[in-house]
Amino acid sequence: MNDDKLNSFLDGEIDLEGLDQETRRAALEYLKVVRVAKVRFDYHPGVVAHDKILRKIKSRRGLIFELLVAGAAALAVFVVATSSLPKKVVPESVQRASVNEIFDYLSLVKLVNDGF
Repeated sequence: MNDDKLNSFLDGEIDLEGLDQETRRAALEYLKVVRVAKVRFDYHPGVVAHDKILRKIKSRRGLIFELLVAGAAALAVFVVATSSLPKKVVPESVQRASVNEIFDYLSLVKLVNDGF
């Protein structure tokens, strides 16, 4: 059996007639094994299993939608709660001193400083 020719046949580069007798027999056996494996592993669910799978997919989509709606509702409640809180009013207990008051204070400090 020639492995290079078998690989060329499987790749579609040469026909079955281009193989020698032993390689042709190996190729036909390989193709038969592939057909049997394909039938064996090819799975088509029944109607009940198909419906069950679709229900699971839809319930997961519903769960995602419910989580998004709950998150949006929580965000809306948070925004409304924080916007309705009274704003903190800072009393203006510190009054701005006028220029004359500042100069009077400085002259008083100067006077006291000169005395010592």
